[in-house]
Amino acid sequence: MLQASVVRDFPGDFASIESMTRRADRAIVKVWSDRDPGRYFLYESRPEPKLVYLFRADSKIPVHGLATMKPIAFKSMGGIRVHGYLTLPPHVPAHDLPLIVDVHGGPYTIRDSWMWHPTVQLFANRGYAVLQVNYRGSGGYGARFQELGYRHWGSTMQTDVARGVLWAIRKGIANPNGSASTVEASGG
Repeated sequence: MLQASVVRDFPGDFASIESMTRRADRAIVKVWSDRDPGRYFLYESRPEPKLVYLFRADSKIPVHGLATMKPIAFKSMGGIRVHGYLTLPPHVPAHDLPLIVDVHGGPYTIRDSWMWHPTVQLFANRGYAVLQVNYRGSGGYGARFQELGYRHWGSTMQTDVARGVLWAIRKGIANPNGSASTVEASGG
């Protein structure tokens, strides 16, 4: 009941209960999004249910003017539908932008998800479009999609990332002569 109430209070954001008393009459609630590293609230059920603001996770980061992370999908080799996220610099036309490809670690079971990414926000703030591709083998898309990545390190996984770049170029978002990549752990 508390979780549902908190979710209703913050539409468009994630909300989670971080800690709660045994009687469930008090709880610490974290609220965050792709544009917000997190705000913390104290929930008290007595005498009347209320949320009391406590603090922001990083008070130095402005809450306005940050980039929005949008879900994307495209067809890759073999007709496989691949999903990911595109973050565009705020207040800049989404045309012919330099592109950063942020490749998640893993390669198996890990995935990019809609959440606060400080590095992505930094790049977008500097005028870059940021593409995050959940290439085959990534988690969260079912066993079949994950298995499609097995024994394909160095081939179809990287092809999925390259097809994501081509998708952004064909859409006119990315400059065909200006892309770079970042890689976490083993990358894609």
